[in-house]
Amino acid sequence: MNNYNNLRIKLEVKKEELNERLSRIRKSKRKEHDKDWAEQATERENDDVVDILGENIIKELDQIENSLKRMEQNEYSICASCGQSINDERLFALPYTSLCIKCAGKI
Repeated sequence: MNNYNNLRIKLEVKKEELNERLSRIRKSKRKEHDKDWAEQATERENDDVVDILGENIIKELDQIENSLKRMEQNEYSICASCGQSINDERLFALPYTSLCIKCAGKI
């Protein structure tokens, strides 16, 4: 398959969605904490969870950016590890993968 326009669109939509989520996370981090100590403890625990979510979003955004660059360079369907083709079914299931199923299984 030479044309990955649908996957490009899917990646762009996902990228936009993740950027919106990341923006909401950053806004929530600027919010002041409650004056009540018990409530602050709960809010700080929530902040830890939000931090982890933000880190995961950033990682996923990096993978999406990498996939979009690989598309531009006509390397999208080539495994970054072994150089073999990544089958279309895998790309449709996980559009930001850079590894074939064999190499992904080695991680």
